[in-house]
Amino acid sequence: MAKNLDNTPHADRLMGSMRSMGYNFKSAIADVIDNSISANCSFVKLFFPMNPLETSVCILDDGHGMTEEELFNAMRYGSQSSENERDETDLGRFGLGLKAASLSQCLKLTVVSKRNGGNPSAFQWDYSFI
Repeated sequence: MAKNLDNTPHADRLMGSMRSMGYNFKSAIADVIDNSISANCSFVKLFFPMNPLETSVCILDDGHGMTEEELFNAMRYGSQSSENERDETDLGRFGLGLKAASLSQCLKLTVVSKRNGGNPSAFQWDYSFI
């Protein structure tokens, strides 16, 4: 007789593996910009540090944004199923790209978003904390 066993993944090891999926800096930036395109943006602005000792990158767009609940779900690994029906402009498929691409290049990912002029929401993944 079969029985169900709990085999929950270790978050730190899973995230470490996801960070090593083969992204380089250019492909990681491109993957994040894909999210902007999927959000029907008309522009994307990239900000890179002038000082080489600074290590933050900022990507801004004017896409439709996300509510707090949508953003919270988007920050979850595997936030959507590959079987879900998607819009033609939606370039995502597995709900992994934003997190995997970003965290392949950094230890902290912060996403801020708002929808329809509402209040902004923000969530952060901190690999050092995990």
